[in-house]
Formats: sequence, structure tokens, C-alpha cells
Amino acid sequence: MKRMHASGFTLLELLISVALGGLIAAAAVQLFTTNATGFTLMRGLSDVQDNGSFALDFINRDVRQAGLRPAGLGTGFVPVVMEVAQMPGAAANLLTGDGVSALGIGNSDRLVVQRLAPVATVDCEGNAVAAGSYVVSRYFLRADDASGSASALACDGGSHNGVVANALGDNGVVLLTSVENLQIQLGVGDAGVPVRYLTAAQYNALAAPRPRIITVRVGVMVGALESAGANLAEQRDMRVLDEDIVGAAIPRDGRIRRVFVTSIALRNEF
Repeated sequence: MKRMHASGFTLLELLISVALGGLIAAAAVQLFTTNATGFTLMRGLSDVQDNGSFALDFINRDVRQAGLRPAGLGTGFVPVVMEVAQMPGAAANLLTGDGVSALGIGNSDRLVVQRLAPVATVDCEGNAVAAGSYVVSRYFLRADDASGSASALACDGGSHNGVVANALGDNGVVLLTSVENLQIQLGVGDAGVPVRYLTAAQYNALAAPRPRIITVRVGVMVGALESAGANLAEQRDMRVLDEDIVGAAIPRDGRIRRVFVTSIALRNEF
């Protein structure tokens, strides 16, 4: 009778197979984790870039029109509101100022601009503005309870007809929930060329008659909406225009942060 032999793995071969399988599985998990981390970082960077560009683009479009006064219309209110006398209905909280808010990280500024509307339009909150009135925009930081953000970029819109102001001084509408610092500098000079940049306090400290403001420089520190992970490198020191923010003051929450700066010429300044 022919004897049948059973074939199979020896214990050593089985142990080797299990060990190789474990190594392959560990490598696959590591590859997946690395790819997931890289994807999260890339998404965070893209998120910050998009948010920073949106914030500056929105302010840029508005400020670029500041001081608009078609020939024969309006009484000529200045584009950047620095004093109560420069805008009907103005008060201390409706003036451009530096270090007026401690929300977010560091002390943030406020920017108030106005322009004449030759035709009926709306302000940044969607309020109707009649033709021949001045559109007013106040940019500042405030908390946003809806998103749970302690520091968001907001715009308080309103208008005035040269005598009476409407819808100014409220909480405005949130434009972006992830802005943690806002800085403003005012460029002064001649022939449309700024020769130096000043904070609002430095500008107000100049002897009268003060030079024309011909450029507004805006800086924002923007954070990603979501954490990129606990392994994100320690935050480095940042500078938003004249405001220094040390890395130790930035929360270790894994959110990517970047600084964006733009300079806007007031081409309608008169």
C-alpha cells in the first residue's frame, strides 16, 4: 500500500510568516498615518490661504472705493474716519483706532471708511443705502457665538446723508471666523506716494494740519478652522505689521496660522 504524506507549514515557517505579515501591516498603517497627516496639513494650509485671501480681498474692494465723491455730489467727507467731526453720527467706537480690542491674540485695531454712493446700493451688512448717501464700513474683531469663535472679523455697515447716520454702531456681520489679529497702518505722503506708515495714534498725534492719508495697510493673522494635529511644530513668533506676537502667546491647539498683509491706495482721496 502506498503511504500518503500530509504537507503543511512548520512552526518556524508559520512564525516567520506571522512576523512578515506584522511588518507589512505596520508599514501599511505607518504609510496611511503619514498620508493622513500630510493631507490634514495640506488642507489646513489651503484653508488658511483661502481665508486670508478672502479677508484681505473683501477689505481691499471696500477701501479702494473709500473717498469716492463724483463731481458735483456730496460735501467731501474724508475716506478714513479718524475724528468725530469727520462723519455724522460718529462716536469713539466709530473711529479708526489701534489697540482697541484684546480679543484673539494680541491687541487688534479698527478701521472705519466711507464713500459716497452715486446710485442706490447696500452696505456690508446688506442694509439699503439711498443714492447720494455715504456708505460706511467699520472693520473690527468680535466674538462669534454661532461658530464658537472667540475672535472673528466683522463689518458694521451703515450710512449717512451728511447730517443723519443710519444703522451704525451695532455688532455688524461676521465675515470670517478665524481672524485672530487685525492691524492697520496709515500711509501719508505727497503726489500719491506714501513716505511713511503710522498707527492711528501716531497719526492723531501729528500737529494740525495733518497730512492726507493716501494708503491703508492692512495685516491679519488667520488661523485654520480645524486642528492639523498635536504633532504640529511649536508656533514661532509672528509679526502683524507693528504688532509682535510671541510664539508662547499662541495656543498649542494644532491650528496652522499665517500672516497676510496688503497695501491699498486711496485713489479717490481728494
